[in-house]
Amino acid sequence: MKDKILIVGGHGHVGSVITKSLAENYEDKLVLAGRHLDKLVAFKQKLNLNVGVMSFDIQQPPQKNQFETISLVVVCIDQQTTDFALFCQKQGIDYLDVSASTAFYHQLAQESFDSETGIVYSVGLAPGVTNLMAAKLAQELADFDEMSIKVILGLADQHGEAAVDWTLAHLSESYYLKNQQGTVQAFGEKALVELAGKKLPAYSFNFSDQHSLGDRWPTKKIMTYLGFDVKWVTQTFRGLQRLGLLPLLKRPGIKRLAKGFMRKGALGSDVFYVQVTALKGGIKQKALTVTGYNEAFVTGKVAAFIAEKVYHSEIKGFVQIEDISGFDELLAAIPELSLISANCPPTAS
Repeated sequence: MKDKILIVGGHGHVGSVITKSLAENYEDKLVLAGRHLDKLVAFKQKLNLNVGVMSFDIQQPPQKNQFETISLVVVCIDQQTTDFALFCQKQGIDYLDVSASTAFYHQLAQESFDSETGIVYSVGLAPGVTNLMAAKLAQELADFDEMSIKVILGLADQHGEAAVDWTLAHLSESYYLKNQQGTVQAFGEKALVELAGKKLPAYSFNFSDQHSLGDRWPTKKIMTYLGFDVKWVTQTFRGLQRLGLLPLLKRPGIKRLAKGFMRKGALGSDVFYVQVTALKGGIKQKALTVTGYNEAFVTGKVAAFIAEKVYHSEIKGFVQIEDISGFDELLAAIPELSLISANCPPTAS
């Protein structure tokens, strides 16, 4: 009987949140998978969870017999190819990916998935909550021509090592966006997150939400920006970009220093903000702003919420979070995410 939920990387920074959330109602249905069986066993024992464990390397060809009882797979680690997603589709297994990788999104989007199972992407904070906020604004302002998605992360938050690695790796890249001439440089374009009493800068960054939303609305201009709750840190990254020095962060020694700084939590707070603004003719018309604590925790809660919906429904084909849930429904389900503003007066961009 195919009724199990397999979580690849379910003992990691975000994966552990998903595991603990789903275990509240599906403990006997969960199977944790990873390369190091001893770590999985230690994790389940530490939390006193009655879940299954399975030795599995996602980079290697999967064995069909290991997946005979699996109904849904949740992947919490980055991948370089779509081989595993295609395997799940061929085995009649729904697949949900918790990743912000644009390259992997484009790979999935180019595949020809049939309509028998669901392949779900854009699940988390950005992408994820940002997609739902954009979809909400698009319902209220159907003739918008531009959308600005701004993410502010708290430097004192407990960012996982994989998340820090991913952020540093993408700080110096350039990328293409629909309805944008030429390439966009990470930390090249500026936007402001407007909060009560303060404005925080954010700069262009290659989250996948702007690409999936651009595919949904190909005539609109959509861009995502990243900043931090300590303004001078954000501006330091911007200064390094202008001087052409961001590629230095890829050097092992400098990368170690940067990772240590970002993971130390000595500055800022663990609060994050997400603000999405819809514009028409360069004038801000509608906006939504949400906040919360511990970005990884909220990402895991969002992923668990969507996983449960996929588990109990018949999702078909390659879909995004906005095909599964609405923004208001998500807010009601996740009290750790708070709406702090639902509008803004029309102003010049």
